[in-house]
Amino acid sequence: MLSRYLPYLAGAFACTLFVFLGLLLLPYPGAHYDEVLFVMSIHNPDYVEYAMKFSFGKVPIMLMTYIGTLKAAIYYPILKYAGAGNYTLRVPTLLITGGSIWFFFLTLRRLAGNWAAFLLSMLLATDVMYLLTAVFDWGPVALQHLLFTAAVYCFVRYTQDPRRRWLFLGAFSAGLALWDKALFIWTLAGF
Repeated sequence: MLSRYLPYLAGAFACTLFVFLGLLLLPYPGAHYDEVLFVMSIHNPDYVEYAMKFSFGKVPIMLMTYIGTLKAAIYYPILKYAGAGNYTLRVPTLLITGGSIWFFFLTLRRLAGNWAAFLLSMLLATDVMYLLTAVFDWGPVALQHLLFTAAVYCFVRYTQDPRRRWLFLGAFSAGLALWDKALFIWTLAGF
């Protein structure tokens, strides 16, 4: 029975190690422009590139011509109820990128087996540049990493188990990634 769950525990270990290492780096520098770029759409939606008007007010859709407001939609309740600070700004992106390591592990487990999935997930979890871009969300790229690995996992599942839900979930993840940042089209085209 334990041997059935052991690979998943190994993948969870890689994700946990990544989050732990990120928490060590979290409190040091102040906020970077890329990290707080989305805040404009929360506090002042009049200055975003595109917003839809409704009877209750404006709903921001695009921050710039190529950056959407998906991150702002995720962070709105976090900032409203937990306040602003290094931890409320960086822990969610760290957990989001930890989720991308989980999808990376699941994809590799299907394609290359348990050992390769564990070793490569550990390699990704300890990659310094991946860790730094996750903690400080330079780019911003944390949501892109999660949505891309989720899409790849769903498409791999679809090739092995051709049910429409996997195709839908993969396309939905890719669509959300395109809304988050239109430059995702390069990654999608390469995939």
